[in-house]
Amino acid sequence: MCPMAKGATPAIVMLEAAGVAFAVTEFHHEPGERNYGQVAAEALGIDPDRVFKTLVANLATDAGIEQVVGIVPVSGQLSLRELAAALGGKRAEMCPVDLAQRLTGYVVGGISPFGQKKRLRTAIDETC
Repeated sequence: MCPMAKGATPAIVMLEAAGVAFAVTEFHHEPGERNYGQVAAEALGIDPDRVFKTLVANLATDAGIEQVVGIVPVSGQLSLRELAAALGGKRAEMCPVDLAQRLTGYVVGGISPFGQKKRLRTAIDETC
């Protein structure tokens, strides 16, 4: 898909520009579903340990509050304590939905680690 193709997300544009090989896979989900990653894994027949969720958190540091990203398998939970420690912060809490969407350019439940509007420091679970 070329970067200007209709429906190209910022993630697709970024990955294509970087020459990264990838495949777009689609699946159906119910709008009210809360655990999109788990539903995606089941719909696509992929082990949930190999599908990841991208979560935005507020990290308290000596310099103030900054927004950061934590990436974990959909089968697990993001430890805010471990996220704070990994990024040198004092503590972390989940970022409000509206701010996460504004910073990333994606809807919560579909936040990609690629092509976000604002570059955020990111910690990836060691199981990745």
